[in-house]
Amino acid sequence: MPSNGCWTCRDRKIRCDEGRPKCQKCAHSNRECRGYGLKLSWPGAKSKRSLIGNPSRGSTDSKSHGSIFLHTDFLDMEIHQYLSKSAGRQVHGESNRDLLSLNRPVTIHWKPFQLRNTEIDLLAYFESVASNTLATFNQTRSELCGLLFRLALLDTTSSSKCVLWSILALASLHKNGNQYQTMQLKLTAVALLKSSSTDGVDEAVAVRHIAAGMIMTTLEIHSNEDRDSQWTWFLCGSGRLMHRSLHILEALGSDGSMLHDWTSYYGSLTGFTLRHWRRMAPISTSVGSEMPDSRMVKPPPVCSPSTHKSMGLPENSHDFLKLIRDIFHGILRPSDAGYHDPAYAESLKDWEYRVKKYTVSYDKNTEKDRNSIRGWDDNFQLELFKLALLIYIERSARSSSGQSEKVTSYTQRGFAVLSQMNYCELPFPLFIIGSEAQSDEERTLILGLVRSGDANQSHPLSRLESMLQAIWAQNDLETNYELDYTMKLDTVMTSSPRLPCFA
Repeated sequence: MPSNGCWTCRDRKIRCDEGRPKCQKCAHSNRECRGYGLKLSWPGAKSKRSLIGNPSRGSTDSKSHGSIFLHTDFLDMEIHQYLSKSAGRQVHGESNRDLLSLNRPVTIHWKPFQLRNTEIDLLAYFESVASNTLATFNQTRSELCGLLFRLALLDTTSSSKCVLWSILALASLHKNGNQYQTMQLKLTAVALLKSSSTDGVDEAVAVRHIAAGMIMTTLEIHSNEDRDSQWTWFLCGSGRLMHRSLHILEALGSDGSMLHDWTSYYGSLTGFTLRHWRRMAPISTSVGSEMPDSRMVKPPPVCSPSTHKSMGLPENSHDFLKLIRDIFHGILRPSDAGYHDPAYAESLKDWEYRVKKYTVSYDKNTEKDRNSIRGWDDNFQLELFKLALLIYIERSARSSSGQSEKVTSYTQRGFAVLSQMNYCELPFPLFIIGSEAQSDEERTLILGLVRSGDANQSHPLSRLESMLQAIWAQNDLETNYELDYTMKLDTVMTSSPRLPCFA
């Protein structure tokens, strides 16, 4: 279950980003990441601190005492670690927030031992491996994993079961691939979603449906079915349900905020996808077929750009998500009415200013970071996202792929940041910054990051690689003319056999 970071970061007394298989803090400092498991030390018999082999304090006859065994659980060790920081003494004025965050596990009605062995194995695989595929924004993966487990194992209702079977399906996909077991688990989860809605969706059911829908979104994104865009159905269903259940999520406190930000993050970046997907006629190829195939499943009407825009984001959404939404929904094409209006030019300047000035501010009264992005513990990730947005604003404003001093400056800074990372899990910055790569060194760097992320199963970045190579090919062919930037993105993203996801 959730940890407080790898043992290397704990020993260094710094905050860990809890990356898998090793955290970025250790990777950036070239240190060995010693993992997240429970670590117990077994002192020798002659050690003064030994609990085994030594008599208790006050004992005069060591022969009358045997070995001492401790019956502890994970929380006991966490409390011990907390107390050992101050040797059991309360420091005046020091906050107890670390202690308050330690809660005994809630008793659940549906215990894992009631599941079959194969299902228990999949739960363990999800916790240790498959949960790393969850694209997080304002939460750590361990926190999100813990929340999903609580929702899945809360009781025996169909709404809890649909969360559980969604988890099992995602774990099976990453462990076994698109095999029969994965398909059966997925169909069971969908059937449970339907059956738990027959009598209406109350507050408890709504929360679990949002969670199950987001897990199914992740499953469909990672599926190897090239002609499958069903992730948009699950995402938009979760998004619409979230908008109808904001008061419920608010009442749930941190758990509700976690689901809210998780869903909103995907929804915000889907705005970029829908701006460029299928915005042009199918491309005729030399063999007389069409690319992409017009018979492929299109995004559902509920996810059309106009509908997606009308859904918007709630007022209590994270400020950075609001900024992303404003940019993707506000950028105009040269053919759009208002493209040449002075008001639109002012909007572009405002977005550029807001992106540049966005920082994490510290509130001394609450000792919390306002507008912090807890899923992005490393400043590199926020900087990359800001640079990608600035490049996209500048390119879209000029609607040109030609030379630009601003783009050159942003790109150079972006590659300077990327060169310090061992892997990157943010598809949007990788795509936008990577599209500007000109030299073999820059393209090799991008491909290395894409492939390392794909190898870690953090995101299906192999599809991103094919789109980047298509962009680079067009950039290399662009010698005597300047391509329209927006049309280039339209064409490359539309040529992808499935709806791309950049979350």
